[in-house]
Amino acid sequence: MFAPKRIPLFVFALAMAVMLKAQSEATYRANIGKTAFNATNGVELGKIVDVASVNGVWVYRVNREGRIINSPVKNVVAKDVLSTTSVDTSPEANAQIDPSMQATAKEFSGRLGQYNGRLQALTLKGIVLVDRWSSAKCDYYDGEAIDLLLSVNRTVKPSVDIDGQRVCGGKTKTFKLSSSRFRDYREGKLSDSEVLKTLR
Repeated sequence: MFAPKRIPLFVFALAMAVMLKAQSEATYRANIGKTAFNATNGVELGKIVDVASVNGVWVYRVNREGRIINSPVKNVVAKDVLSTTSVDTSPEANAQIDPSMQATAKEFSGRLGQYNGRLQALTLKGIVLVDRWSSAKCDYYDGEAIDLLLSVNRTVKPSVDIDGQRVCGGKTKTFKLSSSRFRDYREGKLSDSEVLKTLR
């Protein structure tokens, strides 16, 4: 009688790795179509449209206002529905809004609602878009700044210089973004993290 052949350890390990990878991929793919939120601060990232393995790391392919970004699955919480809050998303009563900026003001004010923020001013001076807003959540500056850029991207056709200022807890943060850098961002040449570095 012949003894059964033993499976080499490396073959067994390889088979287990393949099985675990398939299980992980199936778990992640179950989230396609759901909405991705940042696991740390809860900010909405966009709609999950695909899953991929990039350099050995599983990432969600997230559609954010028409731009596809890669977000590591460990940094994402996927939800079936968007979170909703009953907050006032209108600009402040004495807000200075240029007539040509009404669509942008409406878009950005709606986004500020998740931070309990209020738009204070939105004007266009030549090619310089000046934006002023307040926020009740001081740790969410990055999300607010990106939401401003996304709002401008959706509602303003030319690539403009952006002069931003946010007030929270008595402290003021300001930034300036050139039209060329904004153009790179809206064309996908700069990621969220890359453009944020220029705003600090």
